[in-house]
Amino acid sequence: PRRAQGNTWEVAIHGLTAATNYDLRLCGRNVVGTGPLAKQDMRTSELPPEATSFDCLERTPHELTLEWRVEDPQGAEVNNCELQVAGSLSWASAAFSSGPNAEPRRCQGDLWRASIAGLLGNTTYEVRVRGRNDGGDGSWCQRTFRTSELPQEPSAMACIQRLPDGLHIEWLVHDPDGAEVTSCQVQVSGALSWAPAELGNGGQATRTAPGSCKWQAWLDNLAGATIYELRVCGCNASGQGRWSEPRQFKTCDVPAEPTHLCCSQRIHDGFRLEWHLDD
Repeated sequence: PRRAQGNTWEVAIHGLTAATNYDLRLCGRNVVGTGPLAKQDMRTSELPPEATSFDCLERTPHELTLEWRVEDPQGAEVNNCELQVAGSLSWASAAFSSGPNAEPRRCQGDLWRASIAGLLGNTTYEVRVRGRNDGGDGSWCQRTFRTSELPQEPSAMACIQRLPDGLHIEWLVHDPDGAEVTSCQVQVSGALSWAPAELGNGGQATRTAPGSCKWQAWLDNLAGATIYELRVCGCNASGQGRWSEPRQFKTCDVPAEPTHLCCSQRIHDGFRLEWHLDD
């Protein structure tokens, strides 16, 4: 103990346990003797409280960028945070991406952020976080998050153009959050199973416009006047999505039976004929 100023004295007590109540007593001494004891209940700084606002800021097939808040206890600010991911048998420390600012970091005030890496696409994960200060570890806050999903089942498949030896088809497939559709597959039903369709235009299905959720494909080398059963699916970095409901489309038919056949002119050695025939 030392005199700080005037009649004010001070002392720093070390080696105590965080978040613990202590009963303190003190007295003054002079040449005459020891004065009466003053008693005071005091408590050391708290451990970090449980995190709040624990949410997913951004997700991809293999990463989750998470954000949370944890208040700084008086006299013992939070100096780091721990993240764990639930496994099949136990919890394990989260792996972080290699980019800058991927590990748990304070953004501003009591807001923290981190990017977990090494995850599987289209998968649900249990994640928990807690703050740490010089007093020890705070309480866990646990939430469930999911990495980017597979493409949804395509819809609105339609035939845009029929040709004698091909079909031009379009369909809709929306981009999942954080994992846009990178390609689509087209299959044709055969006698025993489905098989990849032979596509024109470079052999791939394409978006009708950049950023559009509408896709298209040209099927080549088909037989004329034939019904084909088709199905499509979308693929992204998380994997292959569900197949659409099959749809049937027919290539161009042979000409229909002519109608309104008549003789428009007769001559001594022949006829001039006319008739109607739809394309």
